[in-house]
Amino acid sequence: MSAWLRPKRVRRDYSRKSFTNPMFNRSRERGPGSWRGRLTALAILLALGGWIWFVGFSPTFRVDEIEIVGNESIPDWEIRDAVTDALKERRWLIMPQTSLLIASEDSIAAALNDRYVLESLAVSKHPPRKLTIEIKERVSAVLLMMPDGRQGLVDLQGSVTRLYRPEESLEVTKRLGPSIKEQAGAPKVQYPVLFDERDEKLELREEALHPGVVQAAIDLPKLFEARFGRAPYFEELRIDGKDAQTIRLRTSEGWSIYLDAAQDLGGQLMNADVILKSKVGAQRPQLDYIDVRFGEKVFFKLKG
Repeated sequence: MSAWLRPKRVRRDYSRKSFTNPMFNRSRERGPGSWRGRLTALAILLALGGWIWFVGFSPTFRVDEIEIVGNESIPDWEIRDAVTDALKERRWLIMPQTSLLIASEDSIAAALNDRYVLESLAVSKHPPRKLTIEIKERVSAVLLMMPDGRQGLVDLQGSVTRLYRPEESLEVTKRLGPSIKEQAGAPKVQYPVLFDERDEKLELREEALHPGVVQAAIDLPKLFEARFGRAPYFEELRIDGKDAQTIRLRTSEGWSIYLDAAQDLGGQLMNADVILKSKVGAQRPQLDYIDVRFGEKVFFKLKG
């Protein structure tokens, strides 16, 4: 057989490993470089953890002073409690807002706006541990009293500016003449009170009363005193629902006057005085009500 047809013998050394074969990976040598990398990573993690603790949990920036500026009817402690509740909320799931560096001005402002209707509100930080809350209150005009004890302050446009649960309600005193302090020349500051005889829902910033009803609740106590003096005394005002324009004025003698808030209140009281003197007269102890809502047509009813 010729040499060129003879098969060529190839020697294979199976003891030699091919390092290009994934089945024969060269083991990595462990040296000082790998430990330095691990130590560097650990140092970075410790530094990051220390920074998080310092910023979020250290007493250095923990809010310990909340200054309230500009409030008039809302007490300091009430605003401070609302801010404290907002600071208890976590930011980014883990970071406490009790740290001045983490506290969110927007979150604090939102918490206050959920409770109060304000003309303006500014939240500012003063390192290392002080917050300042500067507010301007919306002027409230009338206190609306609900049958279940809930209360709402209402502004001149009839919108609810503040809500009170029954356990938070303001003290309501019927005006049965001047108190000892008022007689001494130190009148007690109060909102005019309007009792709603229907159990209705009140919401912040929603219209609860017609503006005319609000103004009537403000004006009627003085108009009544100017017309009738102090016999009888003005006692309270009532309405039958938030949409009502009729106001029932109850006197200290037990009888009432029905008035239309959209008409001249002074003229209606004058008509009631005329009927009281000319028609009711000696039957006044039996008087139930006088209705002066229909101009010159005045009606009255005796009890029984």
